[in-house]
Amino acid sequence: FTLGHSLGWVGTVCLALGVVFFAAGAWFAVAALRALAAPDLARRRTGSTVHDGMGALMAAGMGVALLAMA
Repeated sequence: FTLGHSLGWVGTVCLALGVVFFAAGAWFAVAALRALAAPDLARRRTGSTVHDGMGALMAAGMGVALLAMA
């Protein structure tokens, strides 16, 4: 796909990293929702639901910023 101009290598790297950050955000979101669904299993983990939720938000924000730079 195209964003109205040729990406070049910097745009390609930003696009690839944006996809990676969106995947990390999804990973954190699933971990947070899983901890909410089964709180007894969450006690065995080192992270918390709030920590995973903030990780999901930060990763999604970085993904948006990188896609804006692409």
